[in-house]
Amino acid sequence: MDEGNEVSQEVTEEKELNVFGQLIEGSVFPDQSLRQRTFLVAYSECGSLNKSYEITGISSTSHYHWMHTDSNYAQAFTEARRITGYKLESEAIRRAYEGWDEPVYQGGKLAGVTRKYSDTLMIFMLKGLLPDIHREKFVELNNSGPLQINIGGGSTLPDGV
Repeated sequence: MDEGNEVSQEVTEEKELNVFGQLIEGSVFPDQSLRQRTFLVAYSECGSLNKSYEITGISSTSHYHWMHTDSNYAQAFTEARRITGYKLESEAIRRAYEGWDEPVYQGGKLAGVTRKYSDTLMIFMLKGLLPDIHREKFVELNNSGPLQINIGGGSTLPDGV
């Protein structure tokens, strides 16, 4: 095969592996092989290992082999997880703060929409962003003596019972 055909085949393979329409070569993972970059870009876009295996055709065996034998790949995968985390955080903020429209039906017909918000996501975001204010509060008990349990009418069980 002559050099022109090799380059053409390489470009075609790269375009086929470019599952999200972005140039993998220009990705944030320039030190990885084409297959590794493809997987890392897929994972950073969708956030699911199983979906990334399916989209790229790269097996879990390959991914875990790279994780255990290639420290550069493991570091790049950590970066891909961070990118995914930021995307999930943005979506959580959108659902908690901006909400989403949910259809309302009456008599089987669309009557309108209602705006829904996620209080649970809001709570988690506040705990993460302002932990000094919103974290769980625990009180430490001084446990320096014997434990006594008060049952009902004010009597206390004697030690050892």
